[in-house]
Amino acid sequence: MFCALSTVPNKQNKLKRDAFDYIVPSFIFGVWGILIAFGILTLIQPKWLVEASNPGRTEEALSIKEQADDILRKRQFKASIKLYEQVLRIDPEIKDAIGNIALAYRELGEYDKALDLFNGLVSKYPEQAHLNYINIAELYLKTGDFRKAGEYYAKSAEVAPEPDYGCFRGAQIYINHEMYSEAIPLLKKGIDFRVSLKERYHGMLERDLFVMREKEEALEKVKQLLEIPVSEINTEDYDETFFKQRLAVDKDLAKAYNLLGICMKETNNKSMAVTYFKEALKINPYFSEASENLKNIDGNSSGTKD
Repeated sequence: MFCALSTVPNKQNKLKRDAFDYIVPSFIFGVWGILIAFGILTLIQPKWLVEASNPGRTEEALSIKEQADDILRKRQFKASIKLYEQVLRIDPEIKDAIGNIALAYRELGEYDKALDLFNGLVSKYPEQAHLNYINIAELYLKTGDFRKAGEYYAKSAEVAPEPDYGCFRGAQIYINHEMYSEAIPLLKKGIDFRVSLKERYHGMLERDLFVMREKEEALEKVKQLLEIPVSEINTEDYDETFFKQRLAVDKDLAKAYNLLGICMKETNNKSMAVTYFKEALKINPYFSEASENLKNIDGNSSGTKD
């Protein structure tokens, strides 16, 4: 169980903003760089999970669904929508077909239609709300509404079993548009989760609650473990030394610290900026952006807030 947990993502005096390229977990997101497609994209779902979540599917619907997925992968969005609509006429409850229609509409620029479908999925399948919120966030990015995009990444982080991706992605969007105060709480939340073995263990259990829903014995065990408050979780069965070793070389965590340092600098808290840049460099001593950001803070040894 721990393995699943631990594989978890120039001008002078100008702070560099390192692009946060957090690795999106492949079991959640789609195969295209232009799409952030969640679990409804069945190209990346285990077949048993697809069938378990949609017991009413017929062989005909499955066959059409496979064709639609292939066409969607080829970016033939209008043609894929027609096929997905055929699937839904056979079985209206196939949520991945609904979601993929929304993705296609989003790529076609038909944002109102896509948003209606994503919001409908949020209401109907709350257990996957965090993934739908990510798709809505990406929709708002396409429309140029960066504040809304950040807000929906924050919404995703609020309900996600493992919130660090939503936190870091949303924070990067805010920082790119100089909304530093909005980015700070997201970065802190994401970092706090990422460095806590107990929080990550609990997040893994919440994630498994959905995956294990067809396995009664395992599901009951997960539910029992989730009843334990995070502060009381016993991690003695896990290799905490290994966990700390992983954190010590976690370059994505280093990037998060660097971003938090940028936010602190831009909100006139140089002493905390220095602290976070040093945390980034402690993990990755060759992190040139963090090193330059640290050097560009005047009087960085003063230890006082500007």
